[in-house]
Amino acid sequence: MNATTYASFANAQPIAPDAGMQDRIATTWRHNLRELANDILFIRQHQKTIAEADEMLTATIRLHKLSSVERARKLLPWRLSLYLEHVKAVSLAEAKMDALGIEYALSSDDWRA
Repeated sequence: MNATTYASFANAQPIAPDAGMQDRIATTWRHNLRELANDILFIRQHQKTIAEADEMLTATIRLHKLSSVERARKLLPWRLSLYLEHVKAVSLAEAKMDALGIEYALSSDDWRA
């Protein structure tokens, strides 16, 4: 490549996004927002189960089985990593949406915007 090629790249206009690309970005954003809500729900449940590990329902029956508490302890770090991945995906999608001028949905059920 030569200097004139670089100059033509520098002066090039950005490619206008097509409607399909906008829909894919918006759908990715919505999907990851839903996944974030699920992650938060499961993280809270795992934390609650772990916190209540020693609580008793009756004098002889535990509130949670030991296997459930151990499962929550194993799944919590995994779910936290998923949460962070979904936060990153939402942030990237929002950056793309801002750059392209795509409006955000008014609610999680609004699939028009």
